[in-house]
Amino acid sequence: MNKGAPDKWQRWLGSSYEIRIRVTLGLMFLLIIIANLNSLRFFGASKSLQNDTAKYRAVGNLDIISRLLKTNPLERSRSTQFRDLAETAGFAEIALVETEALQHDDSDSSGFVDAYLLQKLRSAYNRDKEVAGALGGGLPATMSTVYMGDKGEKVRTVAYHFVSDKGEPLTLLATIPATIEAGLQRFSALNALFQFLSMAAAFTIAILLLKITLKPYRQIKNQALAADVGKADQPEAVDFAVNTFQKVIGELRHKEAVLQRLYAQQKDRATSLERYNEYILAGMSSAMISCDARGAITNFNRAAERICNVQAVTAARRDYHQALADYPVIVEMIREALEKGKETSLPEMELCLADGRRLWLSVTCSQLRDTDNSVIGAMVLATDLTDLKRLEAEIRIKEQMAALGEMAAGLAHQLRNSLAAVVGFAQLLKKLTAGTDGVPDLVLNIINEAQTTEEMLTRFLTLSRSERILLREVEFAEIQRMVENHFAEQLTAGGVKLVFAVDNELPALVCDPILITNALINLIQNGIEASAAGSEVRVEGSCMGYGQPLLIRVIDSGEGIPVEEIDKIFLPFYTSGKATGTGLGLSLVRKWVVYHSGEITCQSTPNRGTIFTIKLPRRPAVSAAVEDSGEAFAARV
Repeated sequence: MNKGAPDKWQRWLGSSYEIRIRVTLGLMFLLIIIANLNSLRFFGASKSLQNDTAKYRAVGNLDIISRLLKTNPLERSRSTQFRDLAETAGFAEIALVETEALQHDDSDSSGFVDAYLLQKLRSAYNRDKEVAGALGGGLPATMSTVYMGDKGEKVRTVAYHFVSDKGEPLTLLATIPATIEAGLQRFSALNALFQFLSMAAAFTIAILLLKITLKPYRQIKNQALAADVGKADQPEAVDFAVNTFQKVIGELRHKEAVLQRLYAQQKDRATSLERYNEYILAGMSSAMISCDARGAITNFNRAAERICNVQAVTAARRDYHQALADYPVIVEMIREALEKGKETSLPEMELCLADGRRLWLSVTCSQLRDTDNSVIGAMVLATDLTDLKRLEAEIRIKEQMAALGEMAAGLAHQLRNSLAAVVGFAQLLKKLTAGTDGVPDLVLNIINEAQTTEEMLTRFLTLSRSERILLREVEFAEIQRMVENHFAEQLTAGGVKLVFAVDNELPALVCDPILITNALINLIQNGIEASAAGSEVRVEGSCMGYGQPLLIRVIDSGEGIPVEEIDKIFLPFYTSGKATGTGLGLSLVRKWVVYHSGEITCQSTPNRGTIFTIKLPRRPAVSAAVEDSGEAFAARV
């Protein structure tokens, strides 16, 4: 019997988990009840305090009025001052009557009021009392309960007993409104109703919360019973199943946290790898351009910016037709890769850009596919071969010069001997024919032509011979002064002006000043010969910044050079139709510039003029160069 009772209570209460839930909710409901009861208690105390305050205020006012009435009470009870005091004190009605006449029903006469009013006052005085006898402080007063007045309002009657100066017992009867008490009673009723409703709502919520809280537990419990993990009369077995399930949930949450941490690590690793790939792409010397399957540019590295002269922010997410509008060949390669899957490779491709630049590129374009072999875009790799082409051209020039040197070496001795014999015979003939009309002039022409041939042979040998240049640091002003001295007499006689416009902060350069001066003299001489009288040949010197090469431009406003001849003007013996030229001047200029690891380019517009641009490094990387202390230079000058 004793053993069955605990089992019964355990089955009713349920397992330890259910007991904890029920006890917790029960304590919560108990706290709500205690809070409501305290609220009612505090409200009652507040109501009592309000009543006491009203009572003491009324009795205190009556005490003040009684002091006025102690002397000659009959006369003063009918005075205006008496009525004003009563109105100020908040009394609805007030009257003075003998105490004996008020307390004895057999007395029908009073010296202060008539019989009707006496009867009315006696009825009000005889109502149930809330306070009988003396109030706190010994004041002889009584107060009735709240009742309905003649006009239907709720009032109280306060009676105050005192003795006049003549020893006559008198009583002041005053009626005060009970609106505050009535409001408190209504509020008290509403408060009680609200407290009851709140407790009912709290109880309902507790029941619902209990059901909601226990629902998952009961589902687990039913599944445990269905799986024969525990019996209904063995709640500890069910608790074991529930606790096991909770442990599984805890382990799953722990593994979820571990997975989230691993995911964050993998995400950071992927982000780092992505940034590393971006750094690799940005550092590539070859241009890399990729687009998605719709043709929107997705990657545009720094080399692509430099080669295509398009900023990456401008090309990003734009259609490749728009971003690469100046490169129709590349656009066509991307189109064929996206639409046909064709992989195109051009080992060498020349591009003439809108800004006048010429680029040699090696371009490869192919499709991009994902692991499912779906097309996700196309990629272009372009390697700038311009510098390589320039080096190849320099090598060809040097090979040509070497070939010419070998040929010149075999002919120079014989030609010079023959020319020396011609000049010697011509001079002898000049002496023999002295005084003969016309013959000396013909002999002089022979001598002049022989000397011209000697000069051309000397220049040809200079072009073909590998020179050993002497380098030293020199200011451009020194080169400018030598050029101006060379052309001083020629410019004075002619109508073409030579103008120098050089940056004030142009740095010094390491070069062979004789060769650079001769190169400028050749270019300026060509400009003077091509320019009309009254025009000018302009020499500009500038530097793009620290460590950047120097740019020297020779600009004329002559007839210009046809576009199809620009590539040929630096070839030996090409004169571009000039009757008096040997075709070796620009070849020598290019040779001297190349010796300084520089380059020379030509831009010309027919009938508008020509611009020769020499780009020289601050210090040339020339293996044949010799640092000159100044003595060898002075000897050459």
